[in-house]
Amino acid sequence: QVNYMVMYPNDAMYLAKVDDWSMYDLSCVTKFCAGASMLPPSTVRAMRKMFPNLSRPIGQIYGSTEMLLAITSNSLMCPETEAGIGVLNPYTKCKVVSLEDNRALGPNERGEFWIHTPFLMKNYRNRPDLTENAVTPDGWYKTGDYGYYDNNQHLHIVDRVKDLIHLSSGEILSPSEIEDVILQHDWVFQVGVTGVKTGNDLSTKPRAFVVLKKDAPEVKTEDIINFVQNRAKNVLLHITGGAEFVDSLVTSPAGKIYRIKLREDFSNRQQMRV
Repeated sequence: QVNYMVMYPNDAMYLAKVDDWSMYDLSCVTKFCAGASMLPPSTVRAMRKMFPNLSRPIGQIYGSTEMLLAITSNSLMCPETEAGIGVLNPYTKCKVVSLEDNRALGPNERGEFWIHTPFLMKNYRNRPDLTENAVTPDGWYKTGDYGYYDNNQHLHIVDRVKDLIHLSSGEILSPSEIEDVILQHDWVFQVGVTGVKTGNDLSTKPRAFVVLKKDAPEVKTEDIINFVQNRAKNVLLHITGGAEFVDSLVTSPAGKIYRIKLREDFSNRQQMRV
């Protein structure tokens, strides 16, 4: 029997959408851990319900190929609702940097994670341009991850910097936070959210690309839009760029959604209509 499960967050998200999992005896699973991307809060709650005998908080592993090893670890005494991706491992430093001026930010302020570790790669082979863009002269690695640290020094990843939605009003939105709301819809199997240029002013707005379950009844895009409006307390998370249904989403081998592909396809379709 399996008692320790480690999986990609997207696999956990798919698992959470299985309707008949209660017919299986999953009591043997006592530990659960995910890594490679952010584990949405709604999926964490679903895993807790699916595996009732977990003996420790659900863990999240954070690291990258460039840093060779995982650079954080979860506290066994901290619930996953507070743990985020854990605290820094020994010999590792992190600072959260403003996207505007690279200044170091304080607790609960969102910015890009910069990591300083003795395990950092030497360089990207035959790509000095990439190395220069990713590593500062004094050895800080720019992870491209957007998040914050709390008052207890726990790190929390919100999204990837490249996927953030920059509104014309100056606010920055996380598509992952919007996706987490939509995934709670009973008939949604998968969703990708990205910023698209719509309207007469061509301002950037969040738009949802939704894959429904195969056995879903008739669901309208307005149902998805209204669902977000009713669930999301922050009005900025409302999908003002609309929603559309798609058969599938293009993902990486690890299950990460290629949001740039969503933006490009939408832009190409808009141009064809002109």
